[in-house]
Amino acid sequence: MKEYKHLAKVSEQGKLSLYHENSFREDLRVFNGLDIEIVLRSVGKRSNKVNRYYWGAVIPIIRTALYELGIKLSSEGVHDLLKFKFIKQELVTTDGEVINTIGRSSELNTQEFTDYIENIQQWSAEYLGIEIPDPNKQLTLVDDPN
Repeated sequence: MKEYKHLAKVSEQGKLSLYHENSFREDLRVFNGLDIEIVLRSVGKRSNKVNRYYWGAVIPIIRTALYELGIKLSSEGVHDLLKFKFIKQELVTTDGEVINTIGRSSELNTQEFTDYIENIQQWSAEYLGIEIPDPNKQLTLVDDPN
């Protein structure tokens, strides 16, 4: 079965706060009536503010635009699509065979993640005809499709 990932913060008092609770609840519905495994691990390398911008602005804007084109993806699906498009890696075996794989956005440093966002903004403007505002701009999002 497909794996779903969501970011959260654990307070000093041990309280869990999901960054995107609606998306989490949407994905949780897939598992109604099933036993599940919950794995906790620390993530890092860039600020929570940047992650909130990515998951709270970039992903929903692209998800809505894709939905309007008839492509229905979860937030994680949009994230996977963007990684496939912009974080491809070529691995070369000892016998010279090239294997293409998708990199992990969590392994990008601050500059690499900034470049990743800029590539997404450019692609969104050219391909989807939408503007993804810079992190410091105020914006209002329409309802998330589902």
